[in-house]
Order: sequence, then C-alpha cells, then structure tokens
Amino acid sequence: MGRNEHIETETVKPLEGSTRSLSNQDEIPHLNEDLVISKKKKRKTKTGCWIIFLVALGILAFNFYANSTRGLIKTFKSSDVAYCAAFSPDGQYIVSGGSSDLRLWDVETGKEIRSFHGHEYEIYSVTFSPDGLYILSASKDGSAKIWEVSTGSLIVSFVEHGFWVQTADFSPDGLKALSCSLNGTLILWDVSTGNVINKFHQGDSAIFTPDGNHALVWSGGISPLVLLDLDTGEIVALTRYGVFQSVKISSDGKYVIAGEGLDIGSISLFDLSSGIELVRIRTKSWSATSVAVSPYGMYALSGGGLSSGNMALWDICTGKLLRNFPRQSRITDVEFSPNGDKALSVDSSGILKLWDIEPLI
Repeated sequence: MGRNEHIETETVKPLEGSTRSLSNQDEIPHLNEDLVISKKKKRKTKTGCWIIFLVALGILAFNFYANSTRGLIKTFKSSDVAYCAAFSPDGQYIVSGGSSDLRLWDVETGKEIRSFHGHEYEIYSVTFSPDGLYILSASKDGSAKIWEVSTGSLIVSFVEHGFWVQTADFSPDGLKALSCSLNGTLILWDVSTGNVINKFHQGDSAIFTPDGNHALVWSGGISPLVLLDLDTGEIVALTRYGVFQSVKISSDGKYVIAGEGLDIGSISLFDLSSGIELVRIRTKSWSATSVAVSPYGMYALSGGGLSSGNMALWDICTGKLLRNFPRQSRITDVEFSPNGDKALSVDSSGILKLWDIEPLI
C-alpha cells in the first residue's frame, strides 16, 4: 500500500439500547463499592459498641474493686474460723478467737505471731488485760482462761460455770475477772489465784463498768440492761427493755452502745450514769449482732448478718450512715482501735480486715 493512499474507515454505530446497557454496567461497580463501604461502616460500628461496652465494664469492675478495697489497710487470714477479736491497749496487736484456738496478730505486718491452744470448743469472747500482758478468753467448753501474751502459756483456767461461757472481762485494774454463762451464772474471780470472789444468778452476758464495782448485764431475751453491784448483789434496771445482742462501753466510761436484731436491727446509745437513751438508729437492712463505740462516743460500728454480713460506720449524733463496707461472710465482731481511727471487721470465714476510717470521721 502506498504512502499516499487514502484509507477509508467506517464508523461503527452502537446498537440501540447499548448506551443504557453500558451505563448500567458502569454503575454496578459503584453499587458494590457502596455495599462494601456500608458493611465496613456497620462492622466498625459494632466493633466500636463492643469497645465502649468493654471499657464501661472495665470501669465498673475497677470502681467495684476500688470501693471494696478503699481504706483497707491489712487483711489477716486465719486458717480457722473467727468469732471474736480485740485490740491490745497500745493498738499494736490483735487477738482473735476461733473454733478452739486463739491467734495473736501483729497489726503492722499482718502476720500471725503465735497461737494459744487449750480450749476444746468455740471461743466467743476475748480481751486483753489493761496492761496488755494477758489475754482472757471465754468458750463454749464451759471455761474461761487467762493466757500470757509473750509466751502463749496458759496461766489460769476457770471452770466453775460448768456450761457455755458467753463473755469474760478484766476489771479496770486487771486484778479481777468477770465471766458469764448461758446457764445464768455470773462469777467474779481473783485473777492471780482463780478463786471465786462472788457468784450471782443474773443474765448470760456481762462486762465491767469503768469503776470496777459494777457489772453491766444483759441476756439474749427481752430484758433491760442491768447494773449489778458486785459487792452487794443489788440490781438496778438501767435501760428500757430490748433484745440486746451486743453491748460495749466507751473508753471514757460515759456511754453504752447496744445492738439489737438478728435481721433488721437498731443501735442505741445510752448514758451510763442515768440509763437515758440518747440516740436510737434504725439500721434498716443491717442487723446489729455486733457493735462498737468510738473512744468518745461520737461514732458507732455495727455488724451482722446470718449468711452474708455488713459492717457499717455511723455518726451517732446525726444518725447518718457514713459508710457501708463491702459485704463479707457473716460478720461476727466489729471493733474500734484504741485511738478510734481504725475499724476491725471479723467474719466467720476467719478473715479479719483492718480499715482506715480517719478520712470519714
């Protein structure tokens, strides 16, 4: 073919309707892209929702943990159950009573120092002597015993009751002891010899009053708190009638705190000298099978519960609930530290927890 030859070309016209067909074919990829983008957006939305849910769940878990440990100073874990506990006068030690043994704990380290063996059954009351050198315990085995703190040695075993001893207490001078049994016998005895000084038939629980000459007595039934003269045996009904489960006297000797109720209870503050009820707090959903009063009678602790328990801190003057501590196993005892800035909860599983309450008071 020559260089200058003319080449004829034919323009091919598209068939009728082909323009629409091609247009539709052009649109399909765009539709597919939109579907893919839509699916990706939905997937991102679902992923975002899950992330938000997991973050919220994590925040809730953190807040729950933070609340359950807020103010927790130490946890003392016993291999035994725990029914009662007491601080030493200087606040450096805690003694707890369980199924048959006592355990001495170091408050600073949280470690068990030693155990005391000698009771045969559960121990429901423990206390230190005023000088902190001895421990007095009361047991279901029908005995009250005095132990030397430094060695764990048994000093005196008192078995005169012959039945379940519910409470035991040192006199303010540490020379006498008072024990009370569920059979209704209350015995005053000499600490150094173990000899009986006086015996009464009154109540099933008792503690010394600050003068050391009287006992504050109560029983598990409907009865008043009673003042018993330990020399003459004279009885004076001090308060109204109630089903008192736990009773303590403030360290300044002015007030009595009493807890009532196995399920829904109340806390009452009485003037020790007159028996007048100064305050009564309805604990509503909290029982008050164990109570404690701060050194100057301004605050109260309550604890209880038949299956799971609460410890609560109250402002006595206003009746305000300052804190409801995390639920634990059945609370068996609550205590203030000697200076009142710490609270101790004791539960039936054998765990003791020490809480800092100074920021709350």
